[in-house]
Amino acid sequence: MSIKFNNILDNKWWQEIAVVAFSFTLYTLKNDWMLFSSFISILMGIFFYLVLYMHAQFNRFFLLPILFKTQRPLTYIFLTICGVLLFSVVLYEMTKLDMFSNCHLYQNSHQRSYVYQLASVLGTLVCILSPIIVFKFYRIHKRKTDETLLFNQMQLNALKGQLNPHFLFNTFNTLYGISLEFPDRTPDLIMKVSQLMRYQLESNNKQCVSLEEELEFINSYV
Repeated sequence: MSIKFNNILDNKWWQEIAVVAFSFTLYTLKNDWMLFSSFISILMGIFFYLVLYMHAQFNRFFLLPILFKTQRPLTYIFLTICGVLLFSVVLYEMTKLDMFSNCHLYQNSHQRSYVYQLASVLGTLVCILSPIIVFKFYRIHKRKTDETLLFNQMQLNALKGQLNPHFLFNTFNTLYGISLEFPDRTPDLIMKVSQLMRYQLESNNKQCVSLEEELEFINSYV
């Protein structure tokens, strides 16, 4: 179940559907849809929501990059305020049209006021952008986590490749035999083995190794 849920979170289409459903639900809560006089009134309500949704998408694709990519918060705030004021005027003028005269979307005069339209535009913008930004940071965090796990796995595989299993087998075999006959020599031999293993790991990360270092490694091993 958790895997399916994570797949849904990673799918951008499901994220868009969730954002639309969330914002549309909040939009309908502030309007009594039971009072709509006809199917036309419902279409009018959906049309109003589409205008609000279009404004939020305009902010998302054209204004948010100014904030995140160019790091200009004051420019973003100024343009966002201008966009909110402009779309509020559009909605306010729409409520005056004859085609909306029989629409019960707005039941009283204050719902047809400019301040109400301004609050609707601003509220819908917050409701749509908030989950979108949350999903965006979730994807960024997940991508960084996946990259870190992949890098650690590559390092682990490289480390496994650097350690020669035959070398380890022969070395520990020799250590075991010497520890039985000469136990007092075991600590020094373990120290030498650690130095040999360190040399193997460090030399594999170099493009070339000097002959002197190779001879020293062979002498230590012998």
